[in-house]
Amino acid sequence: MTYSFASSFDRLFKRLPTDRRRRVQLAVNRLIDLLDLGHRPAGLGLKLLRKEIWEFRIGLRDRVVLKLERSSVIFLIVGNHEDVQRDLKRM
Repeated sequence: MTYSFASSFDRLFKRLPTDRRRRVQLAVNRLIDLLDLGHRPAGLGLKLLRKEIWEFRIGLRDRVVLKLERSSVIFLIVGNHEDVQRDLKRM
């Protein structure tokens, strides 16, 4: 499995405060570890939004949106629920 980060993810990630950035990084690493092991990521609230587009939560506040394909994962958006909803409408 290959993993990449869209420029939109990088841009939004850099805007987050340090403590939130740390939590996002830990959750992303956890998801990557689980996918590499072939396990379904439990506890992250992974949810299908539309074809190949998934969302998982980091606590009550933040969400990460990714595109999950057969052999690759592209992290697209990070932010709070409202930010993610707004950015998804633009996709």
